[in-house]
Amino acid sequence: MDITNMTKLAELFKQYPFLKDELVKYSDKFAALNNPIAKVVVSQVNLGQVSETSGIDVNTLIAKIKEIIAAHQA
Repeated sequence: MDITNMTKLAELFKQYPFLKDELVKYSDKFAALNNPIAKVVVSQVNLGQVSETSGIDVNTLIAKIKEIIAAHQA
């Protein structure tokens, strides 16, 4: 999967189910992902929007996601 700022968060979570928990561990800014209401939001947002909301640079966020995925595939 090519991960860009336009990649939907829901697509990532579908392909990499472990990613949500790992993002919550990475930064407390992702703690809201454990909220039941987050399911609705997750289905609609892309990484660019997540970057804006969290205050984490989109390139930093994408690099961290790729690092988490690589670690789980090793």
